[in-house]
Amino acid sequence: MARRICEYILCLLATLSWLLPLAVLVLLIQCCRRRPWLERERVVANLSGGEMTVWYLSSSWPLVRWAPLLLWVLAGKMSLCGWGLRKPGEALPAIASGAARPAIFSPWLLHQSTRMGIADRESVEAAFCASQSLRGDLSLLLRCLFALLFFSPLVAPQLSERLELFGIPFANSTQAEATAAIVGAAASGARGLRAVFFVNPHCFNLANAREDYRAALLQADRIYPDGSGVVLACRMLNTPLKENVNGTDLFPRLCRSAQEQGRSLYLLGGKPGIAERVKERMTGEFPGLKIVGTQHGYFNFEEDSARVIAAVNAAQPDILLVAFGVPLQELWLIEHRDELRVPVRLAVGGLFDFYSGAIRRAPLWLREMGLEWVFRLMLEPRRMFRRYVIGNPKFLLAVWRYGRRLERSGGNAAG
Repeated sequence: MARRICEYILCLLATLSWLLPLAVLVLLIQCCRRRPWLERERVVANLSGGEMTVWYLSSSWPLVRWAPLLLWVLAGKMSLCGWGLRKPGEALPAIASGAARPAIFSPWLLHQSTRMGIADRESVEAAFCASQSLRGDLSLLLRCLFALLFFSPLVAPQLSERLELFGIPFANSTQAEATAAIVGAAASGARGLRAVFFVNPHCFNLANAREDYRAALLQADRIYPDGSGVVLACRMLNTPLKENVNGTDLFPRLCRSAQEQGRSLYLLGGKPGIAERVKERMTGEFPGLKIVGTQHGYFNFEEDSARVIAAVNAAQPDILLVAFGVPLQELWLIEHRDELRVPVRLAVGGLFDFYSGAIRRAPLWLREMGLEWVFRLMLEPRRMFRRYVIGNPKFLLAVWRYGRRLERSGGNAAG
């Protein structure tokens, strides 16, 4: 009852202070353009599969477009927080009848806005509704509002499979698609994906400053976008990103798929003992996973690389994960591209530190809002200050300028 009363009061206040002014503004703008100011859509009305018609304001901004849905909440036909709106025919979450009504804001909307891709829609929403509370609703509402100010849900029906930023191409894929491509290449043998890199805003800044690193990126067989900064950049360029394919979230998927398909891994990098701890943890989580060797990254690269490469080749792994940090790992993989006899080689940065427990990862609620970098900054303020406090604004400014140049030249960031 307290949740419903709080929900009603919030919706009533939002209707008076937000919906009515927005409706008048959109009406005036659309009348000047001679276009409809309202749009309607059939959606699922309850867990039994019933249907109803809802109305939206004609706008591309979600918080503007969805404003009329507040009236459905006031009428008791929708909730403010819960499982999200679905079109007829879409799968419904397996939850109790106590959360029978669809909602404006859902955990899936939050995940989709920041392109997390760590779970499927039904399980995310079912887990939230199973323990739903007033505090949880308020937390979800605030996180959704924050995320929607900077990001947006994925609504484009067709997306380019290849995007480009500052002349550097990268794949536009989901984590599931990336996992399938990597393990599939490992199974195919010989050439595979001999250089797979992940790029975040820091990487793009570095590529704009260092020609050798840029050259290494351009020689990669595949590059995946890593981090909320790249998600935001793609939104600024109007080239939607499917998912944030960061190596840290991808690694468990990769281990599970490798376990199921009998593919083997080799862990190269990190401080002494770190790779061994990662092996112990992942083989514990995925019994039967073959990690055929480990080697720390604190060796003399000029004198010992040949020895390390010989050890890797002797172990005959299907997938090599290299964690030397940017840009050393990319430069090393390109330099020794023809010497390594491993079908797939991934440059994974600080991934081993997270999975060994050497560095804590940001809590889920921060990652859901695209603020994992804030947690890293709090943990290592001196080391991360230049990368995030200076680097992030520098990156976004460069993206804005890049977008302006594309507009003037009539180009596109989609490949």
